[in-house]
Amino acid sequence: MSSRGAVIVNFTIGFGNNIFQYCFARLLAEKTGFKLLHGAISELGIKSQVVEADKTLKTYIVSDANAKIFMEAPDIEDCNLYVQGYFEDYTYYVPHVEKIRSWFPVIPVTNNKDLILHLRLQNRLVQQSHLMKSLIMTDCILLLMQESGNHMELMILKRFDTRFQLVRIHHQAHHG
Repeated sequence: MSSRGAVIVNFTIGFGNNIFQYCFARLLAEKTGFKLLHGAISELGIKSQVVEADKTLKTYIVSDANAKIFMEAPDIEDCNLYVQGYFEDYTYYVPHVEKIRSWFPVIPVTNNKDLILHLRLQNRLVQQSHLMKSLIMTDCILLLMQESGNHMELMILKRFDTRFQLVRIHHQAHHG
């Protein structure tokens, strides 16, 4: 294995996206023996690793479309690999789940009575083509809230142009 190449990832927007990008890039760097260069994910205590990549080496773009080829290649020559994508295919991570867990801090459970749902709605609340699916999903969540018998609050962040508006759907369920 070489130590001259580098796996370089420039994080995009979205905390979840950054976690996938970091995990994929780190797995690829460990597989190839290349340096891993990336920005910080301060929320997880991951410090940036920024050094110069060897600009005399060939450069390849690793994207969602060709990621599997790079992950399965038996040997990769000295080069720089720019990781540009979202890499949300769980099959990349399943064989490495324990290793990946060791990269992140353990967060202690402080409350075992809350139910937290994280829905990746993005623009699905404001685009007409996605609106009906979102309304159905919201109805399902409200039904779940009624069935739980607990006070719950659903918060939805909608984006309009460059402003953000927090919309709260407050629902109190009473039983008995």
